[in-house]
Amino acid sequence: MKMRMVLLGWLLSFTPVFAAPAVVKVGLPLHTPGPAQPRYEVVEVAPVPFYSYGLALNDTGQVGGGLPVDDEGTYLGFIWQRGQLTLLPTGPVSDINSAGTHVPGGFYPAVMGPFVNLIAVNNAGQAFGLYGNAPVLATSNGWTELATFGTRSFPSALNNFGVGVGSVEVAPQLEHATVFTTSNAFDIHPEGASWSRGAGINDRGHIALSALFRDTRGLGVRAYLLRGVGTNDLGALPGLRHTFVRSMNNADQVVGMSYNSDTNGYNLSGFTGFLYSGGRLYNLDRLLVGGPWHILEACDINENGWIVAKAAYAGTYKGAVLLRRGHSVSRGERPSLMRR
Repeated sequence: MKMRMVLLGWLLSFTPVFAAPAVVKVGLPLHTPGPAQPRYEVVEVAPVPFYSYGLALNDTGQVGGGLPVDDEGTYLGFIWQRGQLTLLPTGPVSDINSAGTHVPGGFYPAVMGPFVNLIAVNNAGQAFGLYGNAPVLATSNGWTELATFGTRSFPSALNNFGVGVGSVEVAPQLEHATVFTTSNAFDIHPEGASWSRGAGINDRGHIALSALFRDTRGLGVRAYLLRGVGTNDLGALPGLRHTFVRSMNNADQVVGMSYNSDTNGYNLSGFTGFLYSGGRLYNLDRLLVGGPWHILEACDINENGWIVAKAAYAGTYKGAVLLRRGHSVSRGERPSLMRR
């Protein structure tokens, strides 16, 4: 199988450069020798139903998300830090940067009015989202429309250079993973896939995406890491068929979830959070220190290697932050400050 992708790179001046799409081979899952197996200590965030809004984590240890308040699909946003949960009236938090600016609700440029739907925010204070159906890059002073193709765009993530990733609807119910810039939109859809969406892009221009394929066993979701001219299939956890990406960091660590389903993609089961690091795919449950925790979905990973996840503890759904043991903290809070 081959994948059409854009050749991504950063010049020494850190100016993003995008070449025309090219055809490259999709590599086999990498299991190259890497650093010692990471270990994580779990800090409880708050009760978070599994089917609630996703969780976001910044480099200082703040967690953002959404909690359901009724059976009608109404959510309140929240920020959690140092054991304190603050509820927000602005709806679920989908992303939060290191300054604590969050979207939606953290800033709404007045010129954008009620038509804005901001999804991601970077440490430069830029936010990525939609104005109507158009992808935009917003700041507190206004917004710039990004290039796109197709009829609808679905933003997912934004790096610190203002380059976004997500997908574009090219036909009804057919999305192609896409890179968004102010001047061009690049289709990075895997050849042969029936659906794809970019989930993460880091400051090196590397991208994590998920794609849906049909084979003799039915529908299957696969995850890929695009690095320059190389493309890695992340593989799957033993006994689980699907691998779905949620986020990545500048160290090319990727998180998400693996699960099973029937041949038509329904009756989902076996949800297990994963970490892809150093060329290996890890079951997060096997990296935890202490407690009857089960990680269902790893939602985000920061530059310290901390992970925020939806988890189960003794049969109760909770949000959790996974703090890496024996790992120096390059920025943000010390792990001891994550507690009350």
